[in-house]
Amino acid sequence: MVNQAELAELYSRKRSVISRILAGLKGEGVYASDTHRPGKQVTDLRRLSESQRIAYFHGTSYPQKSWYRVGGLFETSYKAAIIEASKKSPHAVKLHLWKLIGVRVGSNVRIGSNVQIDYFYPELISIGNNVTIGDNVKLWNHDYSIARFAVSFLRIEDNVTIEPNCIIGPIIVGSGARIKANSVVLRNVKPGETVDNSDPQYRFYAEQEIEGGRTFKSFFASQISRLCRILPYDPVPTHIPLLKSLPFIEKLPALELKNKLYKLLGIRMGSNITFAPRVYVDAVYPNLITIGDDSLVGDGVIFRPYDTNGNPSPIVIGKHVKIGSESVIMGCHVGDNVQINLRSVVIGKIPPNIQVEGAPAKPVRGPMPFR
Repeated sequence: MVNQAELAELYSRKRSVISRILAGLKGEGVYASDTHRPGKQVTDLRRLSESQRIAYFHGTSYPQKSWYRVGGLFETSYKAAIIEASKKSPHAVKLHLWKLIGVRVGSNVRIGSNVQIDYFYPELISIGNNVTIGDNVKLWNHDYSIARFAVSFLRIEDNVTIEPNCIIGPIIVGSGARIKANSVVLRNVKPGETVDNSDPQYRFYAEQEIEGGRTFKSFFASQISRLCRILPYDPVPTHIPLLKSLPFIEKLPALELKNKLYKLLGIRMGSNITFAPRVYVDAVYPNLITIGDDSLVGDGVIFRPYDTNGNPSPIVIGKHVKIGSESVIMGCHVGDNVQINLRSVVIGKIPPNIQVEGAPAKPVRGPMPFR
């Protein structure tokens, strides 16, 4: 049964969040809307549900340059630190930390290890009573694409079970629902419904060995890649006037350290490349990876520069490409202005200006939703 009072409070929180985002992005040519740009196709996020309004902020800069404006530099850093600390914490400590950053949690809730919740606005997450969430689940209420940011709340009602390794978008999960392991859920779930959309073909590719070789070079690359997985988008954003005016900031080794380390490994990169945390890069052939200007690599993406027979094969990513979280990028050539949806496996050639998903990835719609 939906608690209307709690639902109204969540909507109130979301309105407050929208006001704060608009204030932070003021003067950057950003505008907000509940529907998408006229004449453009609607995104997957907009199709999540008819009952909740998802706010889109168009014109935002790339995550590397605007995450601290969308969520606040120190506030987002604080939330991220709390969330990372909670992943391996004892259950009671985990719940306390979540509540500390605004997550609403009911009674008799069981949370597995390494559960990832939203860095930006975890206060828009509401979890009911008697809920079980398995290991390695991701609970998100935002979508950060190139030139666009979207936000809404995530509500998990009573008696819900979410099995391990699922990705849950900003949706409403109805009372008594069950989400089977390895599912990606980007639409509302009806009360009592069972959702199982896991893709065995994706798991086959994702679970393959991604780091090999016994040379010093591959060992060094492996350690650098592990360091990059824990670094945020841009540790010291010099775009903030106060920080930029400090004379020692430019000399700090943390300044865009992640991109510099990836270039050190041999990855060919253009400008304005944004790497989310937990990106896996092959330690043997990182020099076979090329990424074009203004591209975004999502959380947990795997770069594996091999063909399906295991032979080394270059990865060439064009300009203005968004790679969705936990996708597997194998030997391929991806054209400009391509969106790769969550948990896709990219093999072969992807033409420009389309959106793809699946294992292997295939076109799902026409024009880019955010360009």
